[in-house]
Amino acid sequence: MLEQSVEAYPNVPAWRAALASGLCWLDRHSEATATLKKAASDRFAHVLPATADLTAFVNYAEAAFQTGDSGAAAILYGLIEPWADQVDWNGAVGFGHARLYLGLLALVLGDDERADEHLAFAWEFHDSNDMPLWAARGDLGCADALAARGDPAGARKHAARALELSREHGYGAFVPRAAALLAAQPAAET
Repeated sequence: MLEQSVEAYPNVPAWRAALASGLCWLDRHSEATATLKKAASDRFAHVLPATADLTAFVNYAEAAFQTGDSGAAAILYGLIEPWADQVDWNGAVGFGHARLYLGLLALVLGDDERADEHLAFAWEFHDSNDMPLWAARGDLGCADALAARGDPAGARKHAARALELSREHGYGAFVPRAAALLAAQPAAET
């Protein structure tokens, strides 16, 4: 459906961005990388101010995070940062708080302190505003960050919470990733 939407609406960048993000969740990273590289080739200037510009940026941010593209991540961080206090909602669909994506991008850029700050804010915001889908995504991001830093206890905590929320609410794309993160972390010694 996303591929058809990109074909039908080539002048709506949010469709192509959603495709890049969706390809990542389907483990089609090479296709997502190609889509992201093409979009970043003009520093995302083709994403003109419109109702869905932040939607395009956050979807490209998801793709940059999942593909580890630091060049795209640096550009996108600067583009999303002016929206740091907003939730993405384009009138049809939303993708959570902008700080979730700033946190994911900061991870790609190796800025752990900023990543932790943004992800903690986003997780608290999503949790306290009854946005479990985005709270689960934030937990996955936190688990990724902590696992990469060698904090298995923290990674397990966030992965377990992401898995619980995902199973409870039917977020099928998150379940295998949360389960894999949880299984990869050594259990605490007693």
